Amino acid sequence: MAAADDKSTNTAPGKNGAKRPVRISYAPDFASKAAYADGVHGVLLHGGVAHIDLYQVISPGNEKQNQPEQRVVSHRMVLPLAALGELGQIIGSMRQAAQKVAKQRATEPQK
Repeated sequence: MAAADDKSTNTAPGKNGAKRPVRISYAPDFASKAAYADGVHGVLLHGGVAHIDLYQVISPGNEKQNQPEQRVVSHRMVLPLAALGELGQIIGSMRQAAQKVAKQRATEPQK
């Protein structure tokens, strides 16, 4: 994780969809705001805002005994709809990087 004084430059959509540089810095207490989740429970779009509910698994369940996995909604991310485009780009980049690593591992000789 980046330190509080680390800064990076990204791009964000500007007028007419053109990219514009954006300077990102982390708040001093950034680490304390981490949200740990096992998955996404649901998304609600309302009034130009997206509410993304995240869950944590509290009990894995047992298929043999027909006991379902138990989940609890633990966090809610609230973003303006415009930020969903940025989130989509980040997830797309992560997916491409993961596919690249998987492809590299598949072509490496087994030890």
